[in-house]
Amino acid sequence: MLEEDVYDPLIDFFEVTFNPNWSAITHLKHLIQISDNPERPKAEGDICFGAKKNKQYELSDLIHVKTKENLNNKENESRKLWAKAQQTLNGSPKVWIAIEKSSYTQIKEDLVKEIGIIIYHEVGNKATNFAIHRE
Repeated sequence: MLEEDVYDPLIDFFEVTFNPNWSAITHLKHLIQISDNPERPKAEGDICFGAKKNKQYELSDLIHVKTKENLNNKENESRKLWAKAQQTLNGSPKVWIAIEKSSYTQIKEDLVKEIGIIIYHEVGNKATNFAIHRE
């Protein structure tokens, strides 16, 4: 399953659970200012959520999505994932990782407490049964 296959059902789950005013798929769009260092000025996440106030969009949550395939097929991918999620902690009030359940058990030792975890199941090449594992 591709990461992109997880986005729409995850957005639906997140909107029902947290009721944000807006959501946007931001995969590969570098939107988050994370430092003043010109060599590393921005970061990206897969999905952003927030509130719209007075025609301004305020970011409240950023989600990084990982599937079983892209964690199993790349060496050190889980460590890169946590490093990327930790970077975006500087630019987003809340950072989440959405991860397939069996993949979570392989990398749970590397977890950072400040990052929320959303676990889902992959059933018939579809993401389903989303649950907050840690807020």
